[in-house]
Amino acid sequence: DILDLAYWIQLGSPVWFSQSLSGIGHSCVTEIAEQLDFERLDKALAGLAHGATDSDTARFAGMDAGVVSKLRVLATEAQRTKGRWRNLGLRRRKNG
Repeated sequence: DILDLAYWIQLGSPVWFSQSLSGIGHSCVTEIAEQLDFERLDKALAGLAHGATDSDTARFAGMDAGVVSKLRVLATEAQRTKGRWRNLGLRRRKNG
């Protein structure tokens, strides 16, 4: 949901179950969440994908440039880690 995504944006990466959220500024997360909806996210991601600056993307999407900058970090991290576990599978052991 939107609040979860706001935490991801604040952290710059997905939140894992074992991760402590005690050091996160919850008011910052709330401010981010207030700027998010699917239309704005789509516009911001489109701007980032087309190489627009954070300030241009922010104007286009109707978001704060700081949030767009954090979204760029999250998108870059997601792109870097996408498929990290790809091509892994179970292999049968041959009984000896």
